[in-house]
Amino acid sequence: MDSNMTTEQPLDQLITDYLNGVVDVLISAGAEWLDELILEKSSHNQTKLSVDMGFSGGNRLSVHMRVGLCNDRVILRRYSMHFMNGDDSTIFRYDNSRHFQGDGDSLDHKHESGGALACAQPSVRAVRDEIAAYLNADG
Repeated sequence: MDSNMTTEQPLDQLITDYLNGVVDVLISAGAEWLDELILEKSSHNQTKLSVDMGFSGGNRLSVHMRVGLCNDRVILRRYSMHFMNGDDSTIFRYDNSRHFQGDGDSLDHKHESGGALACAQPSVRAVRDEIAAYLNADG
């Protein structure tokens, strides 16, 4: 599997371990390639992860996360996990971007079938399982 990893500044080991674990879990859904794995420290003591992964049938996952530390725990601040088919049409996307106007204070939501619905923040393992189920049903 090909990957290019870029880091600009030294990262906290807890954050590095967490983000590498995220990538490992998502790869286990059956990724065939990685493109431009980027870990970089950003403003406000946060670290960004950006990576694209390719799967069978031309399917692709684009992941963007911002994490920080609070009391020696990694906290997921912002995320987008966008799974697309070969023509870049959305199969599903989980994110907590401010564009969503759901009920309550939560920004967590899922895009699917042309709409967006409020949902709980998914675990990385749940996203992996959803990708694997899609690929198994499609193949």
